[in-house]
Amino acid sequence: MASIYIYGSCVSRDSFDFIDKSEHRLLGYTARQSLISAVSKPFLAAAESGVLESQFQIRNLQGDFDGNLLETLSAVSAEAEYIFWDLTDERLGLIKIDDFTFITKSVELARSGILGDINKHEWVKFGTQEHLELWQEAVRVLADFVRANLPSTRIVLINLPWALLDEQGQPIARTWDLLPDEANNLLAKYAAVIEKYLDVYEIQIPWDKVRASSAHKWGLAPYHYEDEVYEQVITQFSHITAQQASAAPLTHSSSTLHTEQQSWRDASHNSDKFELLPSDRAFGIHFEARSFVPAGRKMLVALSLEGADDASLSSARLMKSGLASIGYFRYLEIEPGQRSYFAGFTLPDGVTCNGVKVMGWQIGAGQIEIRNVRVVS
Repeated sequence: MASIYIYGSCVSRDSFDFIDKSEHRLLGYTARQSLISAVSKPFLAAAESGVLESQFQIRNLQGDFDGNLLETLSAVSAEAEYIFWDLTDERLGLIKIDDFTFITKSVELARSGILGDINKHEWVKFGTQEHLELWQEAVRVLADFVRANLPSTRIVLINLPWALLDEQGQPIARTWDLLPDEANNLLAKYAAVIEKYLDVYEIQIPWDKVRASSAHKWGLAPYHYEDEVYEQVITQFSHITAQQASAAPLTHSSSTLHTEQQSWRDASHNSDKFELLPSDRAFGIHFEARSFVPAGRKMLVALSLEGADDASLSSARLMKSGLASIGYFRYLEIEPGQRSYFAGFTLPDGVTCNGVKVMGWQIGAGQIEIRNVRVVS
């Protein structure tokens, strides 16, 4: 029987609901605690002094104040064979108490009333340069801790994209001030930091294989999925446990479980054009890129549109190119190294898209390579 500890959000916890409980057991669950909060100085306050009534919420909030993640993992280190980890709660950002103390800007914190009007406190927003720098240092601390205290525990990063659409094909609205493609591009940066410092088993599902569920027990959100998504997570986890049982070596570079892996191709060449149906008003594109140029370089997602009005398309974050070969487009900022990129589109009424493609923009041969281009509609 494998023992599992969960650090993250409902993504990991809901996945565990689909596991065979006769073969796996849950040791515990740390939620609503940013890794940055977990490694910063404690915030000396009592969660029970607020107005929260749920003991689960009070326990989570106190854990965040104390930054008790590493202490908790130490306590279960002898039993924990796997840690399920997802980054969804990082979307909340942080409240900065002082230069050394940060707490997670959670719903529980806001509802507790302990800080009064939470909007009057400094918010370190997820995805900002300050948050990303704090995150990198937090991952370094975690990596040192894992090497010293969890030598036999395997970390499983459940790295699922936020869903662009629900099960009816309807686009998901902005959540926590983020559209799904915006969130996914940010999360890809954070996952890249983990892969730099920690040896993890990474579970991924392509963007076109995930849908949000309007019937989810926690309500509609881009990270509340259809049952099939959680079943895929557990299927991939079963592959990991099978490899462990057979003592098959699994290196850092091969620990990510991809499907239908394509070969790399030079992004400076003309890319394939993906055709869409006239009824496809909400769609997205997902691909992997590896860049050998400094940050600040761009690629384009180019759309062939009919019935487009320049003003109305600004809400879809689209611009019109002066080049007929490009048409309407959106920039994607490319980071050095390898990671996934996402772009989601919701077109106004009366506008149709005949095709979409990814294009290199003012780059030389061999500077950026792409693969696994997928269109989600």
